[in-house]
Amino acid sequence: MAHNLNFNNGQHSFASKKKLAWHGLGQVVEAMTSREAIELGGLNYEVGLAELSASVQSLEMKETFEVDNVIRTGRGEQAAFNEVVPVPGNFATYRKDNNDVFGVVGSRYEIIQNTEAFDFMDSLVQDQALEYETVGALGKGEKVFLTAKLPNKLIVNKEDIDKYLLLTMAHDGSGAIQVLFTPIRVVCNNTLTAAISNGKNRVSIRHTKNAREKLELSKKILGIVDIQSGQLQDAFTSMSKLRLHDDEIESLILKAFNFTKDEKGKISTRAVNIVESVLEYHEVGVGQENIKGTAWGAYNAITGYQQNVQSYRSLESQFESINDKTAAKIRQTSFNEILKML
Repeated sequence: MAHNLNFNNGQHSFASKKKLAWHGLGQVVEAMTSREAIELGGLNYEVGLAELSASVQSLEMKETFEVDNVIRTGRGEQAAFNEVVPVPGNFATYRKDNNDVFGVVGSRYEIIQNTEAFDFMDSLVQDQALEYETVGALGKGEKVFLTAKLPNKLIVNKEDIDKYLLLTMAHDGSGAIQVLFTPIRVVCNNTLTAAISNGKNRVSIRHTKNAREKLELSKKILGIVDIQSGQLQDAFTSMSKLRLHDDEIESLILKAFNFTKDEKGKISTRAVNIVESVLEYHEVGVGQENIKGTAWGAYNAITGYQQNVQSYRSLESQFESINDKTAAKIRQTSFNEILKML
């Protein structure tokens, strides 16, 4: 499986605190400040904006030529050449240290430098004593991420669950700045992100003119972390006490993955394979020994399958799926279905 970590100046753009880096790449350190994280994670570059232009082919009638690209027609001779045409209101984002182009953005796009994002996280560190855990860049450096651990833990069925903030940012115009609250089940490193009722587990900020002001505002919005932590602990504890029969666990998996049976009560071969894999993880997966047969065990089987068994095109696609896309939706659906049972 491809990792898609940025590689620049002989170094992979990834650093991790006391844990193996992706595919054994990057740097493993004892601890890191935000400034150290920027250097170790290869995020020590600035992003610039360049006016966009297009190279289009034009034809011009000439009486004499000093070029080879001559086209003879019934009306005479033409020379073909490339003309650079401006594209108003559009810009290319690029990294200034090597001129790698990231993507195309509009006139309202506002660059937030890596250092500014880290300064924001530093302000949270001062408020909540965060510990920086991982930092890295994907592709050419167009996508960056940072995780930091909150000081307090959730305790579910005598099991520690760490609480993290994840910041992601895209410099290519493909997405907003996001700060996500996510609990991590320590025993098998499963992300257990779940929204409670009308609460949200993330702050999303578009790269527009007032993005910096919204970053400051998001510090207040992230007050949901304390409230949501208590709600999650209560929900997870209730889930650990709810016993489920085998058919209830299978039904939960079918609903979570949106698998429907045909008129004969059958599902596709792909669906059968996934259901069997999740059920197997439920029985013998890491950390399942004392929780299988409960709603908590079923929920962890789904998240464990997503992160430890399921195949993805790359670690980037896994990262996006688990934190924001398909896998996140499946996880949330399973959580919501369990809440209905409590």
